[in-house]
Order: sequence, then structure tokens, then C-alpha cells
Amino acid sequence: MASQTKKDFKWYLKSLGPGAILAMCIMGPGTMSALVKTGSSFSYTHLWAVILSAVFAAVALWVPTKIACVTGLTAGEALSKYTFPWLAWALVLLSSATQFFVIINQGRGMSSALNLIASTATGSEISPVASWLLLLVGVIITCAAFYFGGSLEVLKRIIWFVVTFMLLCFVATLVILASEIQWGQLLSGLIPRITPRVTPLIDLSQVIPCLAGIAGGAANLSVLVYHSYALRSSKWNNKDHLEMGLWDSIFHNGILFGAFSVLVFLVSAAVLYPAGMAVASVGEAAQSLAPLLGKGAVIVFSLGWTCAVATTMAGCAYIVVTPIMYMLGKDISLDNKAYKYILTICTIIPAVFISPLLKGEAINLLVKAMQVNTLVTPPGLLAFWYMSSSKKIMGEHRNGIVLNIFLAFMFIVVTYLGIGSFKSIFLN
Repeated sequence: MASQTKKDFKWYLKSLGPGAILAMCIMGPGTMSALVKTGSSFSYTHLWAVILSAVFAAVALWVPTKIACVTGLTAGEALSKYTFPWLAWALVLLSSATQFFVIINQGRGMSSALNLIASTATGSEISPVASWLLLLVGVIITCAAFYFGGSLEVLKRIIWFVVTFMLLCFVATLVILASEIQWGQLLSGLIPRITPRVTPLIDLSQVIPCLAGIAGGAANLSVLVYHSYALRSSKWNNKDHLEMGLWDSIFHNGILFGAFSVLVFLVSAAVLYPAGMAVASVGEAAQSLAPLLGKGAVIVFSLGWTCAVATTMAGCAYIVVTPIMYMLGKDISLDNKAYKYILTICTIIPAVFISPLLKGEAINLLVKAMQVNTLVTPPGLLAFWYMSSSKKIMGEHRNGIVLNIFLAFMFIVVTYLGIGSFKSIFLN
């Protein structure tokens, strides 16, 4: 069994598995939008929340991993067997609906970035028709790369290279600014506080929506629901992979996602807040790399942003389609042409045909999408908490007292932020 294997470097490397799929989704433009907006608006005040969101993300991945490895069941099967069939369908459909909404907003984010690239390259504004055609081409390339694969593996590597390069630019920017960072304010951001320690650049009523956006990008219903299907596809849904699944969750959603989040947040707080720039658009967000890249910041950021949208958009489409098709008894491998075509349809329709109808700046729209993630998470978190803590279901692998206490805390925080999201979206 995996628990009896010597844990050397090769073991840890081998234990990096299906968690990468959801890491691809949560390290996307929605999360980045929430981080950039919060850092640029309130400086370092909410650094503690960014770090906490990474812990939430790791726990939200580990809980469904435990359930899948111990029971061998997908989320839909486990919910149907151990709670109620109607609840299984309700949570799966709710997860799919929220990610469909996210794809709509991602379409707007991709369009904004492509327009920036095109207008910067040509020196003139892009017409609405040209803008739509650019978006169509971008989404078609995304579908070809991530659903039909084959010879497009090279394109996937290029996309990941561009995203990685953009993140390295964030690292370099932080190094350049090290002497200018107000370390006292940064360290004070580790102490939990809701109201800003500095003069806010946007209305204080936006604090909770911003924090809800950060939480919604990190730990949401879709993470809980979808991961078991990735585990089954990778043949990890057994007790032999339980310990490996723990490390997979810690590395991808804790360490990797945590480093990404802290990095983006700190650069935003260090560059954009002092400039008095509360970010609402992709072009404004690109200025976070200006200390390193100057005028080239717009191109590099927009390219990285477009590639990040592509990877996340594809991941969200898998979340929309896979659980429903599996519960209907359909083949969810990419050998199934119908599966690939449905994934394509569920990407193109929201991203290309619905997103142009949205009004507002891309950053604000994506933050709102992350708020919706937070809004629908509490009932799912409660259901998975129940299953993972049940001795009847989990046996010796049920939650310990520490994890149960943390899940209680997490449920209270997410519910509070979900209520704040509801007020922000529907009552304001």
C-alpha cells in the first residue's frame, strides 16, 4: 500500500496527480481578478485572507479525495448512497450551473485581453465585429487544444509556458520592488482584520464581496463535486492512493495555489495601490507588471491572461459536463466523440455567444462570478463534511477532531461570505 512506501523524492513526485486539474481551474482569471482588486483597493490589509484561502483550497480538495479513496465512489454516487438522490442531483446541477456562469464571464475576460493585444499591436481600436471574431478564434483554439488534443499537445505546452512566464514576471516585479515595499504594513496584513488599515480606494461595502471573491476562487462547490471524477479517471479512487491524495491536495491547492495567490496579491498591493489604481479592467491590472516590463506590460500580461483563461475555461467546461454525463451513465473519456462535442458546445455558447451581452469591466464581472461560487458552496460543504466525518461511511479514515473543528470554522466563514455575496449581487 502507498502508506508503506518509502517517502523519498520520487514518491512525492509520483503523488502529484489529478489535483492538477482543479489547480488549473482555481489558478485562473477569476481568482486573479479577486486578488488584484482586493490588493489594489485595500493594500496589504487582507493578506491573511489570501493565505487562509489556500488552506481552504487544500481542505476542499482533501475532503472529497478522502471520500472517493475510501468508498471508491464519485461525488454523485456517494451523495446518492449516503444522503439523498435528489441532493446529489441538486448539488451536481448547481455546480455545473455556476461553472457555466463562470465560463460566460471568462469569455468576457478573454475578449478584453485579446482586444488589448490587438489594439496595442495595431495602434487603433478594434471594431465590435473584429473583437467578436478574435474571441471566436481564441475559444475554438482552446477547444481544439484541450478537448481534441493529439498533435495540439505542443500548443498546450506553449500555453502553460506563457502562464508560467507571466507568473515569473510577478516574482521579478516583487524582487525589484523589495526596497519600496512597506514591510510594516505587509506584516500587519497577517493579522486578521476586515476593515482596511489604509485609506480604501473603493467603497467599504466592497470589502466583503472582494473577500468572497477570493474564497470563491479557492474553495467552492465545484471543487468538492468534480474532483472524485478526476480521481476515478486516474484510477486513484482507492485506499492505496489515500496518502498520495493527501499530498496531492496539499501541494496543488495548498502550496502551489497559495504561492500563486500571495504573489499576485502582493504585487497588486505594492504596485497598484500606491498608484491610486483600484483595478476594474484587464488593462489596469496589466500595470502591475509595469515596474519590470514598462510598456511591454500590457502585451505580456494580456498574453498570460489569455492563456490562463484558456486553461481555466477548459477546466470549467469539464466541471459543467462530466458529473452530469457520468450520472446519466455516459462515457466520460475523451475517446467518446459525443463527450468532446458537448464540452465544445458548453464552452462556445457561454463564452462566445452569451458573454458579449454582459455589461461592465472584465475584472468586476469575474469577481462577481467568484462571489457566486461562494454563495452556492455552504450546502455542499455541509454534505461533504457529514460524509467525511461519518464512522459508518469512512471507518477508521473518518475526520479527526482537528479537521472537524476546522471544517466548522470554514463552514461559518464561507456561509458568512455567501450571505455577503447574496446582498452584494441581489440587494445592491
